[in-house]
Amino acid sequence: MQFAAGKRNPGFLSGLYLNWWKGEGAKYAVDSTTLLLLKSDKTLAECDFSTAKGVVWDTLQERCIDASLFDGDDVVFAKRATLFDCLVTSVPDAAQRLCAAMQDGVRALLGRRCLVHVVPRLKCESFVVPEVEIYVVARDDAVAWSRVNADGFSCGGWTPNNPILDGRQDDVFAPHTAFDAVLVAANVGTLNSIRQESTLRLQTLLAVIFAVASDRAPYPYLKSGGTPSTFGVLFPHSSCQDRSCLKSGVPVIFPYYISDVVLNAEGITTVKAWYANLWAQQPDRRTKAERSAHFLNLGMNSKGAESFVNCYIALDALLGQRGSVEASILAGLAKLQLDPKQVEKAQWLFELRNELVHGGSRFVEEWPRYPAYVRHFDGDPMIDVLKIAQTALLRTPSML
Repeated sequence: MQFAAGKRNPGFLSGLYLNWWKGEGAKYAVDSTTLLLLKSDKTLAECDFSTAKGVVWDTLQERCIDASLFDGDDVVFAKRATLFDCLVTSVPDAAQRLCAAMQDGVRALLGRRCLVHVVPRLKCESFVVPEVEIYVVARDDAVAWSRVNADGFSCGGWTPNNPILDGRQDDVFAPHTAFDAVLVAANVGTLNSIRQESTLRLQTLLAVIFAVASDRAPYPYLKSGGTPSTFGVLFPHSSCQDRSCLKSGVPVIFPYYISDVVLNAEGITTVKAWYANLWAQQPDRRTKAERSAHFLNLGMNSKGAESFVNCYIALDALLGQRGSVEASILAGLAKLQLDPKQVEKAQWLFELRNELVHGGSRFVEEWPRYPAYVRHFDGDPMIDVLKIAQTALLRTPSML
């Protein structure tokens, strides 16, 4: 690998360029150093592994010509087998100083930001979920949007109804799909960790919202051929060193439905209560529910066998126990007071899950017992597994 050694001056290509050859142990050494770095101080916990690994490499490349650490001639002219054979100080001293430099490098990349994502077909009043720092803003609610700015986020003049940054005339930061609601997830971390963690939180919230809305809808929501939103933008908080606004794509986390997904005032209260009750539970119970919601969201956004398997994984994540998956899920559903008919459906559907997972069937309708299921329950396995998973998820915080 070739790089400019020493302190870097952005915009300038001049400097001392060195070539390093990565030995067989280089990856292991850097990965291990990165793990130790992230555990060296609790303030670094919000940094993602990939960013921290980059800091490790950057620090070594910057400090390799530091005369108080390394012999410059040995480094530049490759007189030694490895970089650390070129040390002019003790190993403990070098380790301490390099670790401190790496910690500073990570801290410089940490900051508070929010990820903004737009959602089509979601109709509701604006509300906030404080447990996960998410604002749900109706597109035309200027007052609710102003709260995001009042809480210190610098959105550069961007608003849902005028998605253009101050001083720009282009539509780079404008969604290219229709939308009805804006989700704003606030977090602390690096760009990568905020993007990842905020997306996971939004997936959980949308799974819960859709479950609540579906429970109150007179008919199942059907997906349309419309283009789902993948729009995302990261806005900095006023406390953030890096004040730039960055476009950040988000995977599809809410389908484009044929009809509006309506969350009324009662539904909003149910969503907020779900989070409040869950946050009163032990951390392991909260983790189970969040992971279940994640797979439920994947089931919402996939099709066919993949959708079915994801929905059943949501049940497994919530209620399953290793070594007795089926029995623990059925017992959990009974404890959650699902209708006995629903529990019976889950028992049949576990067989379908096994068929799909182990290759016995390639798609739902190929399941040998599919005709019998339809006759016996007068239902559709795809619709039923989604309904069972949604009901279990919604009841978990207050009943388990």
